[in-house]
Amino acid sequence: MSEFNYEDFYEGEGDEDVQIALPLIEDIITQQKVVTDREVKVRLEDKFFPWVTGRALGAMERDGVIRRVGYVGRRTVRGRVPEVFYALNGI
Repeated sequence: MSEFNYEDFYEGEGDEDVQIALPLIEDIITQQKVVTDREVKVRLEDKFFPWVTGRALGAMERDGVIRRVGYVGRRTVRGRVPEVFYALNGI
């Protein structure tokens, strides 16, 4: 029995929205310089589902448009995952 993979389920779904989100995310990061993934998702929640914004962030990171910044090995607080910070590459 194979394990269910949610990424396979959503493959291709929302790709058009991801493409639309890319320049909007770049504008947000350009204005703020450094943002968290949560901040970007909240700012765009009236336009896109959070997973669409997350996919766009992932694509931008893979393409070298943005990079993760922050504290390596930052502690979690009460089991919460630490925030992921992004900046435009080259800034």
